[in-house]
Amino acid sequence: MADGQGVLGIFEYVDDLVKVIKGMDLERRKKIIVYAPTIPHELEEALAEKPSPVRYLAFFGALIGCISGLALAAYTHLKWGIIVGGKPLISPAPIALIMFELTILFGGLGNFLGLLIFSRIPRLKVPDHYDTRFSGAAFGIFIRCDNGRFQEAEQCLKDAGAAEIIIR
Repeated sequence: MADGQGVLGIFEYVDDLVKVIKGMDLERRKKIIVYAPTIPHELEEALAEKPSPVRYLAFFGALIGCISGLALAAYTHLKWGIIVGGKPLISPAPIALIMFELTILFGGLGNFLGLLIFSRIPRLKVPDHYDTRFSGAAFGIFIRCDNGRFQEAEQCLKDAGAAEIIIR
């Protein structure tokens, strides 16, 4: 994704950043990139992001693990005719143990895979507008501007109390 041109606002306090985000309309919120060393609850509520789809990969990974645990244990018991002395050939207790273990394993792998995919790790190229202060104590917002509407975005950031404004 190309970064494009826009205005970068650097804030010392998260409250000022939240004020900017809450003041934007929904169409403009789609054109922002927010940088923060951590994600406080105020910022998370202001962004109003949808829940992460990682949970679906974790769920389906766990489901596949459970089914494959059942299939593996049942196939193993049926393939090699073990003499069990009058007990059922496919006993639920050992199968449940294998199903549980593979459920946890595949669910964890699905979760890890989803984390890598949806957080875009590894990021091979750092955006041009990124500032190293964002990994320390500063908060930032990059507003992409169409058709040179830099003054409007710059005024919005000034009104919110940005410590520094950079036009890129």
